[in-house]
This record gives sequence, C-alpha cells and structure tokens, in this order.
Amino acid sequence: MSSLVASHLLTSEELGRFFRAVRDGGRVEHEIMLKLLFFTAVRVGELVKIEVADLDLAACKIFVGQGKGSKDRSILFPQTFGLVLRAHLVVHPHQVHLFET
Repeated sequence: MSSLVASHLLTSEELGRFFRAVRDGGRVEHEIMLKLLFFTAVRVGELVKIEVADLDLAACKIFVGQGKGSKDRSILFPQTFGLVLRAHLVVHPHQVHLFET
C-alpha cells in the first residue's frame, strides 16, 4: 500500500513563532543556521562544511564545494541576510568555518 505525504508550508505566523522559539533559546548561531537553511535550501551536510572563504557577501552568494552528487554550486541569499552574516563574522573573526562549536 502506498502512502501519500502531505506537504505543508508554514504560514508567516507559524514561521514567526518558530523563529521566536529559536531566539528564546538564546543561541544566535542556531537562529542564523536555521535561517540560512530556510533562505538557501542548502543541505545540512553542506552547511556544516561552509568556510568563511566560501562567502561572497558583496554578491550575496555562498560557494558550496562537492555537494550532493559531488558537484560544486553557488547558492544565493537575501541581501538583508548578508548583514546578519557580516555581524556574525565580526563576532567570530578567527573562524575558518562559518559555524564552529
């Protein structure tokens, strides 16, 4: 028997509640990571490998090397999110990867 998976897009209210809950958790990096996933549809395995050198803040794009299918690609992000990424890098100036723990 086949099963159908119903797709559901979050409303702007639901999305707002989601990000408020993340923000209330107190980890700004988590909010930035999740927004990057939402804005770009980058895969989690790709997200954790993004290096600061892969960012082009002026062009609002990120180079993703050896992603799915061992292919290189560039992903775009909104200009306003570039400001968030720039602020994140100012707070973490010595990181090699965009997100480090």
